[in-house]
Amino acid sequence: MKKLIFILFLLCGGAVAASPHSAYGDSLEVSLLTCEPGPAIYENYGHTAMRVRTVGDSVARPLDLVFNYGCFDFNEPHFIERFALGLTYYMLCAIPYRFFEYEYLERGRMVWQQTLNLTDAEAQRIASALIENARPDNRVYKYNFLYNNCTTKCRDIIEDNVFGEVHWGEDSIRKTFRQMLHERNMPFFIYQQLVDIYSDTALDDTATAREELFLPTALQRSLSKAVISQPGMPDRPLVRKEIVLVNPTEHVTYTRDRLYEWGILLFFIPYFIFYAFWMWKCYRRKHFGGRKLILAFDIVDILVLAIAGVMGCGVAILVFFSTHPAVTANWQLLVFNPIQLFVVVLWKWRRIRIYLQSLLLMFAIIFCLLVLNGYVHYCCLITMIATCLTIISSSANILRYHIENGKKDSVS
Repeated sequence: MKKLIFILFLLCGGAVAASPHSAYGDSLEVSLLTCEPGPAIYENYGHTAMRVRTVGDSVARPLDLVFNYGCFDFNEPHFIERFALGLTYYMLCAIPYRFFEYEYLERGRMVWQQTLNLTDAEAQRIASALIENARPDNRVYKYNFLYNNCTTKCRDIIEDNVFGEVHWGEDSIRKTFRQMLHERNMPFFIYQQLVDIYSDTALDDTATAREELFLPTALQRSLSKAVISQPGMPDRPLVRKEIVLVNPTEHVTYTRDRLYEWGILLFFIPYFIFYAFWMWKCYRRKHFGGRKLILAFDIVDILVLAIAGVMGCGVAILVFFSTHPAVTANWQLLVFNPIQLFVVVLWKWRRIRIYLQSLLLMFAIIFCLLVLNGYVHYCCLITMIATCLTIISSSANILRYHIENGKKDSVS
């Protein structure tokens, strides 16, 4: 499919690549296209592309292309693993506008167009830069969700090819990267929790006005207020006209499903209270009775440890091997780590298991101190539950082990 797209680009834009000005004179119009978020997770943040077209009746060869920095091959070997490790490569593709419009009409997603207020020379520079970047030798780039994605590429193309300095419009309230992601991840509870678990404290840094423009909607808002400054000249608005370009008759809508949150809370809060009360009662009596109850607690502990251990393997891989900028200093490795899988495997070897659970208890307490001290700025719901479970279950098993061993020593 991408080969077909690029062939179409060559057929439609080859003359422009050779000499844009000689082929189209002063008739080029450059626009930023912002696409509405969709219901799928990979569509959740929306999309940004650039449109280059000829205007006027005197144009000999009409041109209308959309340049899309968001092309990738999901069937590429080990795509998921490479994406996790920060080794994903995207490419710039150019397609005729009519194909782009048809795709978003079919998906039921709106597209807004912001026509840039450019001089003829600036429009030629941007068109030439896009065409040069779309060549086979140049079109592939290393993708980074925060700092080098389809939206930041469009931002950079504009900045690099206008005469003067672009002053982006700023929101009155500065936000962190995590706050901006939460606003978009609202409909996807599990996905939002996983993003929070696998990311580090870098997401809690307050983004600058320019850094906020990694999100399509943020670039769209900022562009509408942006100006170009040149020495000795009045500031020029960067946007000349804004319109709704694609407006489907049926929109795809989605709302947040809070069933997961309430389900987790309704199960674990009573579980915590009962577990803590039972542990306190057994400590007072110096006896852990009720074999069926102990077995039930053990089953829950094993399931939670197994899930947390698998997640911990993912956290450890990202911390030690990924090149992503926001995963390598993740203190949640104290809560989710591969040691939990060793506890599950060695469950019957009680003495070794107790040593490992003592280590997990120490890690959980250190994590709590980091949160209370403000070093870890954000702790998601699943991390809080996992921390509480680690503290309660590890304490109960350690206490039970010492009480039962103390009884054996007194008998002997």
